[in-house]
Amino acid sequence: MKLVQVVMWTVLSSAIAYGQIDTGSIVGSVFDPSGAAIPNAAITATNVATNEVLTTTSNRSGQYQFTALRVGTYNVKATASGFGPQVVNGVQIDVQSRPSIDFNMKLGDTAQAVQVEATAAPLLNTQTADVGGVVQEQQIRDLPLNGRRYADLALLEAGIQKDPTVSNAAADRFSSNGNLETQNYFSLDGIENNSGSTNLQEGSVQTVQPPPDALSEFRVQTRTYSAEFGTSAGAIINATIKSGSDSFHGNVWEFLRNNVFDANTFLNNAGGVKKGHFSQNQFGGTFGGPIIKHKTFFFVDAQDLRSSKATTILSTVPTPLMKTGNFTELKPTLPNSGVAGQG
Repeated sequence: MKLVQVVMWTVLSSAIAYGQIDTGSIVGSVFDPSGAAIPNAAITATNVATNEVLTTTSNRSGQYQFTALRVGTYNVKATASGFGPQVVNGVQIDVQSRPSIDFNMKLGDTAQAVQVEATAAPLLNTQTADVGGVVQEQQIRDLPLNGRRYADLALLEAGIQKDPTVSNAAADRFSSNGNLETQNYFSLDGIENNSGSTNLQEGSVQTVQPPPDALSEFRVQTRTYSAEFGTSAGAIINATIKSGSDSFHGNVWEFLRNNVFDANTFLNNAGGVKKGHFSQNQFGGTFGGPIIKHKTFFFVDAQDLRSSKATTILSTVPTPLMKTGNFTELKPTLPNSGVAGQG
């Protein structure tokens, strides 16, 4: 009985986890020269980075779809009996994207393929009602980030704003369309990534804060998102980590700040105070590649932050008289009484 319960829990948990997807889809139709649907056409989608090949066939209406595609670039090919094959190269799959790729097959030699380059994704998405956008790998890599918190780039999307007056201005603490800053939902590789803290003492609303170099991209959805993301009233931030590929790749980084490179503060200059000691090192790296080519891959990342600085602290220590138990040197007013203390 316990074994049955474990199996059922595993199945149900995996189904729930699959709902919070960090993948994309490809949909489309296959037509002959007259515009009639071609059923049973063979469609393949090949991941350019990993050479993984996925296959499907068109239905009686000529329609096909690929679901749960990892973020990346794909070449999509259609073949049908009596028609020349067609290939659409460079189809970009983003988080939650659903591009439509139709094939208008031509009668001819089945050995001669027609090569077509995919066009850029349209600004208006007709496949879903989601409002938002994708922050892609090149933007994450090229745009400056103070503190290297990737969620700061969510401010690129309309409706996202940050209140600089809050006492805990965490990088991932922002408002979407006027909702509370703690009402956003963060997902990492399809898994919930929200901090259980209500006071944000850890300085983040995320449980895991991956370095920007480890991210493939992330999507910010601000409204009318699908029911699978129905847990929060704010924005949905759906991030995905890079994956390994058929070739080894990686990078290392070191971001250094210290009192030699940094200027003195305005208040220190005004008071004639010299710069104190300050040293901050933010370093790490990523590495990925194949375990078994075309089949199994790995990707790892790590980042560390070490910071130290000189700080002036004012404090009171007991006098010799106080150490004997005599506090006559203190003349405080007793709280809520207006009566002077011992003196």
